Amino acid sequence: MMRPNEPSIVRDGPRSSLAARAAALTATAWLLLVTALLPPSLAFAIQKKHWINIPIWDEWDTPGIALLHFAQRHLTWADLLAQHNESRKIFPRLIHIAIASVAGWDVRQGMVLTFLCACAASACAFVYLRRRARGAQPAVLFAWLLVNLLLFAPSQYENFLSGFAFEIFIPFLCLFGCCAINLTRWPLPAKAGCNAFLALLSSYTFANGMLLWALAIPIPGAEERSRRRSTLNRLLCYALYFGIAIISIGYYFVGYKRPAIAPPSATLNQLPGLLEFLLVWLGAVLRSPCFNTRANGALVALCIIAALSGALLVLKSEKARWRNYYPWLVLLAFAVASGAMTAVGRLNIGIDVVFNTWFNGFSGLRYNATSVFAYVAVIGLVFNLYQDRIIFRPVLRSRFLIFLTAACTFLIVAWLQMLSDELIRVKEFQTNRRRARTAVIWINALPDNPEIFLAYPYPDGFWGRVKEMREAGLVRIPQVSESLRRAIASPPIPPNSAAGHLDLGERRSPGNFRFAGWARSPLKNARADYVVLGWEETNGSFHPFTAIKTGILRPDVANVFGRLSLEAGFDQEIEVSRLPAQTVTIRAWSIDWQTQQAFPLDGVLQLEWPRL
Repeated sequence: MMRPNEPSIVRDGPRSSLAARAAALTATAWLLLVTALLPPSLAFAIQKKHWINIPIWDEWDTPGIALLHFAQRHLTWADLLAQHNESRKIFPRLIHIAIASVAGWDVRQGMVLTFLCACAASACAFVYLRRRARGAQPAVLFAWLLVNLLLFAPSQYENFLSGFAFEIFIPFLCLFGCCAINLTRWPLPAKAGCNAFLALLSSYTFANGMLLWALAIPIPGAEERSRRRSTLNRLLCYALYFGIAIISIGYYFVGYKRPAIAPPSATLNQLPGLLEFLLVWLGAVLRSPCFNTRANGALVALCIIAALSGALLVLKSEKARWRNYYPWLVLLAFAVASGAMTAVGRLNIGIDVVFNTWFNGFSGLRYNATSVFAYVAVIGLVFNLYQDRIIFRPVLRSRFLIFLTAACTFLIVAWLQMLSDELIRVKEFQTNRRRARTAVIWINALPDNPEIFLAYPYPDGFWGRVKEMREAGLVRIPQVSESLRRAIASPPIPPNSAAGHLDLGERRSPGNFRFAGWARSPLKNARADYVVLGWEETNGSFHPFTAIKTGILRPDVANVFGRLSLEAGFDQEIEVSRLPAQTVTIRAWSIDWQTQQAFPLDGVLQLEWPRL
């Protein structure tokens, strides 16, 4: 029997076939469904087009070290528990080990996991939306379209091109799981056990996952609450749940050390800065050249306040509707709390530095992976408010439709501008990875290559890590032969005009010079694969310091040597601050990778001091 004011729940009969469900969709529903699937489809196409299999920065440490020790057969618990910045990533390391033990280590596996986690989050949102309004297919699909436009927004593309970003999504998926469990009729012990496991998984995946212990507290069903005999049982369940929470969080901080690179934590005296950080954190999801992130964040914050206030007013008058609002309220709390943790830990780096878009390694766009869930929560809350209040009040409904139209127009304009900007950025992102891969390929011959920084921020001695991983079979990329390494260690003399020419060496920014020219393989009468630059001492000794891939179109070269030399050009900025503090002579080798042979390039450049 239903209680007074309790919302009716439509129960499915026997599950209809997929074909029958598809036939029941209206033309409008079909259009919305297809449109809702476009953002993830586009995101996957861009991911697949631009991904490069090369670990970048933190990936060499996590999961790199655990994978190396596993391959060397001396993996320890300390390796799994090892602190990475503020997190202890036990479960991500186990996931990587499980996959690598079957398919080898390929960072694109993590990229696929990130995309799948975003799809899982989208599916969870759809399930909760559809559960709320089973009969309103167009409304559900429209809300889901908005969810997908945000979860797979262009501002997320760089996260889909990072092999670690799935770790950020896992705590949110655990939260969705805990909400689903709490809304079932399972007995409290089962809820406590499952939620404790998901909270443990969340905690040891990413640092903000510890918040889940407070948000995933098991909720007893109505029948259990009405039984007096179940009081002791509830107390035991909660004692077990909180006991596991205390042990889990306590063990997390055993041996914990504040990361050396972490800035001092923000204090309450910096409250205005913390609030500004949160606004930028929120607004960055819709960042584009024409929309200011702080203004974006302020608008989204107002939407959060309005949606939260409306939900609380509904629940104050009709507490029985809590099941509809519960998942979205918890999701909003988790997202905002995660942003607050980030603000406290990163504010003193500088807001514009944290949310940078100028660095094509790990830019500040990675923080969008948490802030986007605040948007998803607002969509869920507003959808429920529409179903419970707005739809029944014509005046309020007309005003809401005006607001919704304005908001959707803003979203579409921002989305298209982001897409235009991000299609350029992902190409730069890909170029950055290709340069990092080139540096790792040449690291045994050029251990002091400044380009190594693009692969790992602490290049000194990094060649040893790469060597170990090669020997363990983890890094499966080619390397320079010993004969080629010896060849490029000598001056490229006498120059060979058929091998290419070093045309240009000009200062572009402090510490960076642009080198350009063209290179061929006279052996194959085709373009070379690489150009190796080096500096020559007055005594004639030669020091190769970097390698550049060819691939720039040079029609002038092709006119002389044929179409196989069309892409013989090279043009790249290189950081040269580690070269001797004096005027140096730059020479170059043309490299045929397949035969591992080097040919001296024509042309000599003089890098004048000072270069900074």
